[in-house]
Amino acid sequence: MSNLKEKIILIALENALRFKGTANNKAVLNSAMASIPECRKDFKGTSKTANECADYINNLSFEEQQKMAEEKNLRIEKKQVKEKKEFPDLIDAHEGKVVMRFAPNPNGPLSLGHCRIALLNWHYVKKYKGKYILRFEDTDPRIKVPLKEAYDWIKRDISYLGIKPDLVYRQSTKFDIYYELAGKLIEKNHAYVCTCMDKFRELKNKKIACPCRDKPSSIHKERWDKMFSGYKSGEAVLVLKTDIKHKNPAMRDFPIFRIIEEKDNNHPYLKDTRVWPLYDFASPVQDHLDGVTQVIRGIDFLGREEKHKFLHDYLGWKLPQNIVTGKFLIEGVKSTSKISELIGEGKLVSWEDPRTYSIKSLAKRGIDSRSVVDFVMSNGMKRSDINVSLDILYAMNKKYVEEKNRYFFVKNPIKMKITDAPKIKTVKIPLHPEDQKRGDRTLNFDETVSLTSDDLKLLENAKKKDITIRLKGLFNVKIKAIEKDLISASYCGREIEKGMQIIHWLCEKDSVPISFLDEKNTLFSGWMEKNAVKEKGVVQFERVGFVNLVKKGEYICAYFGHR
Repeated sequence: MSNLKEKIILIALENALRFKGTANNKAVLNSAMASIPECRKDFKGTSKTANECADYINNLSFEEQQKMAEEKNLRIEKKQVKEKKEFPDLIDAHEGKVVMRFAPNPNGPLSLGHCRIALLNWHYVKKYKGKYILRFEDTDPRIKVPLKEAYDWIKRDISYLGIKPDLVYRQSTKFDIYYELAGKLIEKNHAYVCTCMDKFRELKNKKIACPCRDKPSSIHKERWDKMFSGYKSGEAVLVLKTDIKHKNPAMRDFPIFRIIEEKDNNHPYLKDTRVWPLYDFASPVQDHLDGVTQVIRGIDFLGREEKHKFLHDYLGWKLPQNIVTGKFLIEGVKSTSKISELIGEGKLVSWEDPRTYSIKSLAKRGIDSRSVVDFVMSNGMKRSDINVSLDILYAMNKKYVEEKNRYFFVKNPIKMKITDAPKIKTVKIPLHPEDQKRGDRTLNFDETVSLTSDDLKLLENAKKKDITIRLKGLFNVKIKAIEKDLISASYCGREIEKGMQIIHWLCEKDSVPISFLDEKNTLFSGWMEKNAVKEKGVVQFERVGFVNLVKKGEYICAYFGHR
C-alpha cells in the first residue's frame, strides 16, 4: 500500500469514528486535499483514492474500525454537532403549540425522498411536543392517481420509521368544506368561473384580463353550479383573482377547481365526484383547517407561499411558517412517478421490487429502520440540494445487523467429491467470529459437498495454477477436474496459509432448499444451512451478505439486503 493511500485511509478512519462508523466520501476528499499537498496536484486521482479508502473503512465493522484506530494510535476527539446548525429552531414556536403535517400523495409507497420530509416534521413535533398529522393529498384522480392499497402502505411505512401520527385522514373527505369556501370567494368577487380556456393562458401571459373576470358574481355563481352538472371537462374552471399585472406569470390569476368527468376519474373512493380542487387551493385551505403552524416544503415548491397568501388574505387567515429544504438526491434512485411508469410497463415487477428503493422494498430486504432514519437525518435540513449514495445507507445499516448470526448459503449448487479426506463426521464453526460467547454451529461432513456455482471461475483458476483452496472451517483441497455436474478434488492438509482462498460449502444432510432474491430482482435457488431455519428476520450469509429470511410454511425466501 502506498504511503499516500495509508494517509487517506487514516483520514477516512477518523471521519468514520467521528460520525457513527460511516466515513463521508466528500469529507474525506476535502480533508485529503486540505492536509496533503501532493493530493492537490492530482484531483482526479485523489478523488478516486478517497472514494476507495472511504469504502474500505465503511466495509469494516465499528469494532474493527476502533481496533484499527488503536493499532494506528489514532485518537478521536468527538466534536459536538450543534442542533441549531443542522436543524434550525422554528420561528415563534412554543412547546405544545406546534402543529405539523406530512401530506403524501397515495400513488405508491414512500420513497427515501418522501420519508425525509416525514422525518423532518417528526423531529420538530417531538422537539416541541406538538401534533403530527398524516394527511393523504388524494385530490388528483387523473394525473397523480391514488392507489387504494397505497394508503395502508404509507401508514405501514410511517410506522416503520417510528413516526406516530396524532391524526390520519384522507383530504378527499373534506370536499363539502372546500365547495363552501369556493362559494364565499365567488360571492366576494375573489374568484370567477372562466370559460375562455385556450385563450385564458394567452391573455394571462400578456397581462390582460380575460372577458370572464369582470362579470358579476351572480353570473359566476350560476356558472359554478353548472360546473357540477352542465359543463364538461375542459369547458370551465374556477379561477382565483390575484394580480393580473404581476411580474411572475405563475402568480397571475390561477385555477383552483376543475372538472374531471367519470371516464377520467380514477379515484378509489370518489367515483361520482366531478369538481375537484387543485393543489393550490386544497393544500393551503386544509393547512388552515388543521391549524398547521409550520410547513416544510421541498425547494421544488418554492414560490407556493406567495401564491397561497392571496387565498389567505381573502379569507382573513394567517399563513403558517414556510420552511424550504433542498432536494434529497440519491444516486441511482428514480422518482416515484418514474417508478410507477416502469411498473406499468412491466420493467419493474412491483413496489416491492428491490430496484424501486421504496421504503416498502427496503423493509422487505431487512434494512433496519434505524439506519434509514440515521441516513436521512444525518444530513440535517439544508436549503441546498443534498447528494448522497446508497452505500452510506448500507454502511449505517451494517452497524445494526453486524451482530447477526452467520450461516452458509450455496447458490445454484454444484457438487464436489473429495478423495482421501480424513474421517470427520462433524465440524464446529462459530455463530459469530467476534462473539465467542454465542457458541458454535455444527455441520456434518461427508466426501461429497455442495459449492456455489459463483465460485467456478475461482476453482478453474486454482486448478490451472495448482493452487490450494480451503473449505471454511474444514480443511484444504486441490482441484483435480471440473466437469459439468461434478468437481473432483483431493484432501491436502489442514494448515491455513496466508492469502489462501477460502470458500464455503454444505453437505446435503445439512441443506434446506430456499429461494434467493438478489438486488436486481433475480430469483435463484439454492441450499441454506439448516441451522438457520430457527432464525427470524436478518442473518448474514457468509461471503454473500445480509439477507432477510421470510418463511411461508415450508417455503423460505432470502431477500438480499447488502454486503
